[in-house]
Parts: sequence; C-alpha cells; structure tokens
Amino acid sequence: AFGCMVGYKFHITMENTSVDGYVSEKLLNGALGGGIPIYFGARDIGSYVNPKSFVHCQVSREVIEEMRSFYPRIDRDHPRPFLFKNFTSWPTDDELLSWADSYLRPQ
Repeated sequence: AFGCMVGYKFHITMENTSVDGYVSEKLLNGALGGGIPIYFGARDIGSYVNPKSFVHCQVSREVIEEMRSFYPRIDRDHPRPFLFKNFTSWPTDDELLSWADSYLRPQ
C-alpha cells in the first residue's frame, strides 16, 4: 500500500476519524514510503509513535468547514469528471501512478 508513496518527500496521511487511540496503518504507510508523513488524526498519536518522526496537523472542525466553503460541492447534476480510461472497474496501477505524477509533480 505504501508503494505509491515512494519518491515523494511528504505524505499526507489522514485517518477516517479523529478519535484518541484510533491509529491505523496510514501513518506507517507514509513512513514506509520514505518521506515525512503529515498526519491528520488522533490527538494522542504521540503516545504511540515518536512525535519527531512526522508532522502532526491538528485542525478544528470549524476550520475544515471553512476550507470546504472554498470548493464547489459536487452533486448528481454536476458530476466530477472521471479521469481514467477504464470506466467499468478500478483504475489500473499505471493509471494511478500516471495521475499521481501529473497531479503531485506538475511540469
């Protein structure tokens, strides 16, 4: 799972929830990818992982909601364009890597 993170200096790693004690593989995948994880999740993560090994971002729900207000909502009447060629299944590894390179390493 961390293979797509190799070669990048930083990795944004976000838990599905921000509950103390809830720590998944996401932070570890970022570290195994060879970069510095930027972690969004449990406030007590420093109890489980060396706090000097990642950047801990603690953002309040109010700030997240404010940031969301800058982006248009996608709804059924205005669907997000599909970026991959194969519409019937998950994108291939090559398609994902190509997308990540073009998105995260713009020319």
